Amino acid sequence: MIRHSRRRVRPRFFVFLSLVIAMGAALFVMASRPSPPVRSPVAALPKKPRVSHELHCRTVQASFSLPQSLSNLRALTIGSSLIVAGLVPGSRNFQGVSVSITSQGLVQGPSPILFPGGNLVLSQNMEWWAGGVHGQTIQRSALNLQSDHSYANFLPTPLNRAAVALSPTGSELFMLGGSSQNALSNRIYQLTESSGSFHFWGTLPQAVDSPAAATGGNFLVVAGGTLAGGRFSSDVWIYQLSSRNLLTTLHLPYGIQGAQIIYTQHRFWLLGGEKSPGHLLSSIWLVTPARLIRTPVHLPVPLADFGAGVLNHRIWIVGGTTNHGLTSAIRTLTLKVDTIRSKNVK
Repeated sequence: MIRHSRRRVRPRFFVFLSLVIAMGAALFVMASRPSPPVRSPVAALPKKPRVSHELHCRTVQASFSLPQSLSNLRALTIGSSLIVAGLVPGSRNFQGVSVSITSQGLVQGPSPILFPGGNLVLSQNMEWWAGGVHGQTIQRSALNLQSDHSYANFLPTPLNRAAVALSPTGSELFMLGGSSQNALSNRIYQLTESSGSFHFWGTLPQAVDSPAAATGGNFLVVAGGTLAGGRFSSDVWIYQLSSRNLLTTLHLPYGIQGAQIIYTQHRFWLLGGEKSPGHLLSSIWLVTPARLIRTPVHLPVPLADFGAGVLNHRIWIVGGTTNHGLTSAIRTLTLKVDTIRSKNVK
């Protein structure tokens, strides 16, 4: 009898076989997948610096002052001088005073008869006091401050308490707002300095009395003033000079009048003013085409209806109304904006 023998297969063999099959399947799957692209180090996104701005303000009182306090004070920067004119308070015959201010000092000029509500205008390289009111009649006339010669039909229409904005080059001047004989005006007139002739330039969104205005770069900025009915305007209108278009209307949190707009170092600054009758402000706002920024710095005192201009990159603040009445003080204000770049961030 033949006996058949069986060989016993141990369980460890099946475990080994399973591992070989699994490893082979994994290698096949990995080989069939496309290779991921190799990333170059230059493809990494550049890091962007975080930029912030810091404003510095320095105020110095000049060693000289106006000969006396003046009302209806107006100022124009002409070349390297700041021309200032105003009325002697309480004078019955509208006695005026004019001065020329430079960085070195003050020279008193003529003391002509000035109609209240008029404004300083530069025309054909001469300074004029234009418009205002005499008795009950709003004037078109202008008085030459150098020769004391009067010209009857100087303005395109009778104007009282209009704003004036002289271009930084002095070649163009804008006269806007104010009141005509029977109503407030919403008109903007442009004076070509070389010819001495006015022409219609555009209109304001609203008629307004005594606004603040300035030009700089390619912009004309108009702020505040008194609307019909006596309410102070909170609007800031920004025009593009080349197109004559109203680009944007910004809004202050309150109405304002008696303020000044200054353009220096490629920026517009709105200074001081009056929030309501007797409520004077010392605030300084930065005006941009996109928004109004209330800065953390202030005028040395709350001030309205003052003269202002730029000499040697410094803002000169002349006279005006304080909480204690009219002042003859002259101060310089230096505003410097530093750009700060922090550590790079993605």
